[in-house]
Amino acid sequence: MSEHASSSPRSRRSLSSPGSADARRPGASRGEAERLRALRRYDVHASAPPEEAFDRLARLAARAFDAPLAMISFVDDEGQWARSFHNPDGRRKPAAPEREQSFCHYAIQSGGGMVIEDAQQDARFSEAPFVTGPPHVRFYAGAPLTTPEGHRLGTICVLDVQPRTMSADDRAHLKDLAATAMDVLEKHRHHRQAQQPLQNRTHLEETIARQQEYTDSVRAWTAPGVTPTHAEKSGEERRRLSRDDFPYWFEQIQTSDVVRLFASELPEEARAERRRLERYGIETILDVPIRLSDGTLYGHIGFDDSNSDRTWNADDEHLLHVAADLLAGYFDRQQEGERFRTLVERASGIISILDPDGTLRYRNPAGERILGYDRDEVIGEDPFERVHPDDRDRVRSAFETLLDEPGGTTLRQFRIRHADGSWVHLETMARNLTEHPAVQGVVLNSRDVTERKRAEAELRESERRHRTLVERASDIMTILDPDGTVRYQSPSFREVLGCAPDELKGRLVFEGMHPGDRERVQAKFEDMRRHPGSIITIQFRSRHADGSWVHLESLVRNLTQDPVIEGFVVNTRDVTEREKARERLRQSERKFRSVIENARDVIFQTDAEGRWTLLSPSWEDTLGYSVEESLGERFLKYLHPDDRDDERDNFRRRLEDPDRSINTDVRYVTQDGDVRWMRVTARFTVDDDGAVTGTTGTLSDVTESRRFEAERQARERAEELLKTKTAFLNNMSHELRTPLASILGFADVLAEEGEGVQEEFAERITASGQRLQETLESVLRLAQLEGDSADVEIQPVPVAAEVEEAVDLLQPLAAEKDLPLRVEAPEGEDASRARAALDPQALHRILNNLIGNAIKFTDEGRVTVGVETDARTVRIRVADTGIGISEDFLPKLFDDFKQESSGLERTHEGSGLGLTITRRLVEMMDGAIEVDSTHGEGSVFTVTFPRAASSDADTETDADTEETEADARDEADAETGNEAEASAAAPDDESTAAAALLVVEDNRNTRMLAEHVLSERYDVAAVSNAEAACAAASERSFDAFLIDINLGPDQDGIELLHRLRADPARAEVPAVAVTAHAMPGDEQQFREAGFNGYVGKPFDRGDLLAAVEAALAESGKVEAG
Repeated sequence: MSEHASSSPRSRRSLSSPGSADARRPGASRGEAERLRALRRYDVHASAPPEEAFDRLARLAARAFDAPLAMISFVDDEGQWARSFHNPDGRRKPAAPEREQSFCHYAIQSGGGMVIEDAQQDARFSEAPFVTGPPHVRFYAGAPLTTPEGHRLGTICVLDVQPRTMSADDRAHLKDLAATAMDVLEKHRHHRQAQQPLQNRTHLEETIARQQEYTDSVRAWTAPGVTPTHAEKSGEERRRLSRDDFPYWFEQIQTSDVVRLFASELPEEARAERRRLERYGIETILDVPIRLSDGTLYGHIGFDDSNSDRTWNADDEHLLHVAADLLAGYFDRQQEGERFRTLVERASGIISILDPDGTLRYRNPAGERILGYDRDEVIGEDPFERVHPDDRDRVRSAFETLLDEPGGTTLRQFRIRHADGSWVHLETMARNLTEHPAVQGVVLNSRDVTERKRAEAELRESERRHRTLVERASDIMTILDPDGTVRYQSPSFREVLGCAPDELKGRLVFEGMHPGDRERVQAKFEDMRRHPGSIITIQFRSRHADGSWVHLESLVRNLTQDPVIEGFVVNTRDVTEREKARERLRQSERKFRSVIENARDVIFQTDAEGRWTLLSPSWEDTLGYSVEESLGERFLKYLHPDDRDDERDNFRRRLEDPDRSINTDVRYVTQDGDVRWMRVTARFTVDDDGAVTGTTGTLSDVTESRRFEAERQARERAEELLKTKTAFLNNMSHELRTPLASILGFADVLAEEGEGVQEEFAERITASGQRLQETLESVLRLAQLEGDSADVEIQPVPVAAEVEEAVDLLQPLAAEKDLPLRVEAPEGEDASRARAALDPQALHRILNNLIGNAIKFTDEGRVTVGVETDARTVRIRVADTGIGISEDFLPKLFDDFKQESSGLERTHEGSGLGLTITRRLVEMMDGAIEVDSTHGEGSVFTVTFPRAASSDADTETDADTEETEADARDEADAETGNEAEASAAAPDDESTAAAALLVVEDNRNTRMLAEHVLSERYDVAAVSNAEAACAAASERSFDAFLIDINLGPDQDGIELLHRLRADPARAEVPAVAVTAHAMPGDEQQFREAGFNGYVGKPFDRGDLLAAVEAALAESGKVEAG
């Protein structure tokens, strides 16, 4: 603003007021001020001429709502006034009421409209003159006329002299009429803006100058930077005041509709404004804001005067308001023009302008995007040339017809060529604006409808297909009249019910239904008829042409209010098979329920959180919990506490992969506190979206099976360990027997060939070797027993005789320690009854172990072996007066490799296996062994066997046989000794001198020993491997082969034998297997492989010579000695 002065009498009123003073209602809000400015923008005032469009709308409202009165009214700062009033009965137009008593005022304030059913019952209107007097209004319904910015200018309303109500639909229709009235106001406003534009800034300057002259003000001004301010008449240079100069004033202009300032009356916070006004000589200011249509404060316009007596009247205010509205309209149009240009340029459709001669004057960028042509390329050309030849004449004719109708519109569809040669379908709205001064041409708004055309073609094809589908569908398509009469039946009626489709046409659809279903279906139909748009599904039975009943399911839609159908559409399908399936399913469910109720395993279901939702009765039988109390609980509650955290984590992980099944064993705790292993076999259940809804499966009690399985696995592990142990012992046996063979063999040679001390040393070597051999035999025997590979040949055995024999053999050992070794056994008939079903060899081993231990651990006293018998058992007691066994060691007495003394404190030699083997052998023959011992006093071992039943004749025979066998054994032993001595003697030149032997042995020591022993009697050739053996055999003939089974890596004695005998000349040559494989069954295996004899390592010279002699004798090479 700039400084101005004037000399008019001044009013002593306040410096500002929120609304316009005098003419404006005091206290009006800022929103009300904006509404009043909107009224002025739409040029709505009481003196406006009649509007035919409003009169038509008022008549339409009266007829639509059957009301005697209807009007369109507005409310300004003075009150309500009617722009249009419809009164077909000639009632007098009601006088304009006061604002506070007007219906329109309250309807505007309500926002969404207002309905007064009886004005006499409403305190706001009961005393109003138009209620108490003519036209005696009782009913009012009004809807506001609302601008796009939300300002409610007035209402369209209907009135009646009788109380009444209005439905929600009628209220909505009244709002539609209000929107139509608002469209009329918008149209007039745009027309005025187009016809009466402010041409330029000079016009604004002239307007302000006229205002200055009219008000006789020294200066008139507008907001700095908004429009040019008018210079003072004297030609002084214009000055401007900024927001910083007048902060108090700017605050007033932002919140008030009009501002009056008097320099001398400014408050304390405006002292800066007072000093500046005094500096510029301004005493009084009248100012109004310039607000745009959306309420934005754009600027201000006003007068100032240097005369402190100057007053501003209503005319001054009115003039400024007119100017402010004029300027606001100008600025609005500037912004609207810019927005319009932006909208046109960014529009998705093609906007074009054609000159009256058809030349293209303008096209927005969308034309290039849709049609592919550069805009500059097509401006100035005839666009009809690019229209499809089949459409061109029609489109050009429509254009020419439109030119004869200024303001007219036409809508056309046609094809136009794209830049790439294809055809684009356009839908174009053309408007003739040739008489509009800003256009002067035809405006085309075109949109690409190519896809829509394609969709329409597809829709037509779809309709054709659907029509075909209806005619050929397996479901029955039926259309019923509102009363249920059949109007149409599709051809599938014949296929489903065996009747012609027209058979029920014109008859009620209920006639063919089963009597048991008819009443129910009719009731549902009647209920549905009262609800247009509803859909129901009905199942019923209908009679087939063959007399049977068909189960049908119908989907019924109430389309009675659809103008195309005006009835019911029914889609019916045959569900007979489905109903049969359902019945089968119900039976299956009953069976399944029976299975669940009687299943041994627990059948369960859970939700996604792991809560039980189903448990079969076996849950209570298995774990003791009530099914009712368990449902809803999490399964984790019943798990073993140590397993809950892991199973919770497992459950969450499994949720991430619901396709995998669950198969795991988990510990559950029963209600009694016992722990049961339950096998969970389950799968996750999911919904249609793949989300997990829970689990279903079974719980099987596998406690016993797990125990059995654990035992089986333990047994398998033990067996595997035993196999490993046996294999190890076999390997160790081989590795020990081979060098032991050399030790014992060479010791035997030294003992025989040496004298004096050498012979004694050789004998000690032999004794030590034999002790090592006995230990090895014990270990192997134990492995055999543990591996269940030991066989016993059970037969009746005279226990007393066996005991006496064993004692006789061990007497020399007892004699070395000067110990008496006695037998206390029954004699005569009593001895014959002491018979047991035993393996003689096993019994011999048992007696040797027990009696040998008694001698070993007794230094003084005696050792007594007794035999006792009763009706059922035979007992052998071995008692000694030795060191005894401590009480602590007794439980370990029969353990493997256990001895009471060990380490540095060890007092007696031995492997610790004798008693272990003894107990195993006793148990294998269904016997039992017990020990009673006192440490330092001695021990008593008692072995008990079941007695073998036998007759007296058998007893006598057995006694004779035993005596004969004993004599035979003595003779045999004597002969064997003689034969051994003879074998050790010099060879017989006539029988064996010519025998040639091939010895194959990879171990150098064993090879040297065998060669040394055999060379005394035979012609020996010794080699170390298979290739050397084959080479030697090919050079000369041999009478016998002595072959080691294990000849080293990749060499096998059995394979070598086969190679040697592959030559027919050597096929009958006898062979003796020499091997450290001395486990039971090995000799038989080698004989089956083709060997004629077998010598186990270690061997002595007698064993070796005897084996070779036997093999030669078997083949006839020499005679048996």
